[in-house]
Amino acid sequence: GTLVPLVGGLLIPGLAALQRTGEAFKANAAYQIAYVLSWGVGLAMTGVVQALLPALGLKLGKADTPFLEMGGLLKRVSLTAGVLMVAATLLSVPVMYGVIHVFYGVGAEDSFDYYLFLTAGNLFLGFTTIVDSFYIYSGPLKLGVRINFLLAIVALSAIVLGGKLFGPIGVAGAVALSDGLGLIHLVYIGLFFRRARARSPVPRTPDLTS
Repeated sequence: GTLVPLVGGLLIPGLAALQRTGEAFKANAAYQIAYVLSWGVGLAMTGVVQALLPALGLKLGKADTPFLEMGGLLKRVSLTAGVLMVAATLLSVPVMYGVIHVFYGVGAEDSFDYYLFLTAGNLFLGFTTIVDSFYIYSGPLKLGVRINFLLAIVALSAIVLGGKLFGPIGVAGAVALSDGLGLIHLVYIGLFFRRARARSPVPRTPDLTS
């Protein structure tokens, strides 16, 4: 999620259609402005992730609660952070419109179009804040790494294809979609806790007739 989007800034100057018109570096500059602004909004979720890891560990230690019973807590954290991030992303749109047009002025108008696509990826980031904590505390950390490796290949392919088919705007759209690929982890997490509940013994109702 951090390194893959940077590929867009390397790809855009090499697009043949832009090189023929001499617009390659201008388009890349507009993309970089939009990327930095959208990255700043997404950075807010980094604090949530960093706070979640020790907080979850503390709760596990204090309550002596098995991790297999923490599905409800992780779900609430995911939904809360997701809703907050969606709200922050939507509120950032008019703010960044003003920033781009006031501070960067004439020639940077395309940055706002790129920003709309790039910041769409931030809509998914809040929901995936629990992913790192889940893999660290549940055990299958290598599985999470393998999934990320496969998702990175898919994201890189989409960015290259988007650039070839639609130019810089296609790159920005593909980068946003690559942020959404993290939702695949949430599908696995949901299945993990569902299977854990299915394996857990059903508490027996005490016989009150005797």
